[in-house]
Amino acid sequence: MLLSEFLYCTSSVLLTRGKALPKCIIKMKTTPAVWNFFTFSNCILSLMINVEADQSTCNNNNKKINSSEMQFTTSECGTFGNENYSMYFKKCNSFVSPFHDIPLYNDENEKLFNMIVEIPRGTNAKMEISKSVILNPIKHDVINGKIRFIEVPYIHNYGAFPQTWEDPYHKDQHTNCIGDNDPIDVVEIGCKTARQGEIVTVKVLGIFALIDQGETDWKVLALNVNDPNANQLNDVCDVQKRFPNLLEELKEWFKTYKMPKITTIGLNEEIKDRQFAHSIINETNCHWKRMILSNCVTTTICRENLSVTGSPFKKPIEDILCNIPEMCRS
Repeated sequence: MLLSEFLYCTSSVLLTRGKALPKCIIKMKTTPAVWNFFTFSNCILSLMINVEADQSTCNNNNKKINSSEMQFTTSECGTFGNENYSMYFKKCNSFVSPFHDIPLYNDENEKLFNMIVEIPRGTNAKMEISKSVILNPIKHDVINGKIRFIEVPYIHNYGAFPQTWEDPYHKDQHTNCIGDNDPIDVVEIGCKTARQGEIVTVKVLGIFALIDQGETDWKVLALNVNDPNANQLNDVCDVQKRFPNLLEELKEWFKTYKMPKITTIGLNEEIKDRQFAHSIINETNCHWKRMILSNCVTTTICRENLSVTGSPFKKPIEDILCNIPEMCRS
């Protein structure tokens, strides 16, 4: 077993399978020492895995792609932990929408996608691309006036694919439920802890469906193309072979992360393969195109964008800037 495999499995067990540890985290979640421990552990794990990755670079034929070359940056304003917090996205120093202006594909021919990281592994603040705010910054999820934090930290990097939409007017043929009105969610299972707002180039391994309040909530299983295991993991069956406990732990985490509510996993809890996942992603991309290109689609989503050809919601930045809070414009 490779060092990275051992650390990967050990860290997964530490965060999910050990029942006593999550209870301890829940009780002590406001204690800085606990979060410092997780930060330290993640750093050590990443450093050790990266050492192995550096040693095996000559054997890694995977394409190295740096999403920062796309020149997207982020700009934060407000106070994290407060409703006024926002993380906006920019390209060439001009505001853009991560929902609409960042392309779905990094390389369409190679089926490599751009994942927008909303929630880094090991954190518990529920962050998301805002649908109701112009240019769709990442903001805190707020329910009944309260900022949402989950009990047990996310065990993998979590985010969304841009230019996708789970259409609430469309009943999915596989789940027989409507879409949840969000961009499609992505779970990145690599060894590196990403940053909030980071755009990570990933390849898709599989997909599974949560059923939440009668809505379909697809979760794409993906891997950073620069992960040390990227050459060995190409489909969900590869994950099952190399990390046999990971998929079950992942499903268990999603079923219980909204405790005391238990979330249902559809399709008999099966994680579908890469080909199936690509078809679902393509379908949600088609739904997004219909939504962004037509005035006929009724939605509360802010569709203002700066780059989508043919969109009636495409506007020059001068027409949008006045809608961005003044403290965020610099």
